[in-house]
Amino acid sequence: MPITDIFLEVDNRKDQLIGYHIDFDQHIDDRTGKPVGRPSLTQFSIRIRRESEDAAPTYIDWQLEPTMQKDLDICFYDNHHLKRTIKIGQAYLVSYNQNNHEPGAIEESLVLSPQTIELDGVSFDRRDYK
Repeated sequence: MPITDIFLEVDNRKDQLIGYHIDFDQHIDDRTGKPVGRPSLTQFSIRIRRESEDAAPTYIDWQLEPTMQKDLDICFYDNHHLKRTIKIGQAYLVSYNQNNHEPGAIEESLVLSPQTIELDGVSFDRRDYK
C-alpha cells in the first residue's frame, strides 16, 4: 500500500510534510573518478504546511537560538499505521523561511544541520568523519 501521510514530529508537534531533500556528497579524484575523503551531509531541507493557528513559535525560536539542537522524526504512515521513520538527531536549524500562498495555510521551509541521521536502517554521524 502507498504512503498516505508524512509528518515532521518535533517537540510534541506533528506538522504535515510537503517534501524533504537530503543531499550527501563525496569528493572524487578528477583523474580516476574514485571517491576520496569521506562522505558529507551537505544539506537537509524540509518543507511543512500547517493550518493558520495561534502562535506556534517552535521553529522561529529554534532558528533564533544558535546553540539550540533538537531531535526530529519524519514519519511515513499508511492508513494511520507507521511504516517508516527518518530519525534526525542533534540538529541545528540554520535557515528558516515562512510563506503564505493561500488563506488559512502557512508553509515553512527549514534547513537543518544535524549531527546524526538514521535513514532506512543506515546511520550517519558527523563525529565518525573528523
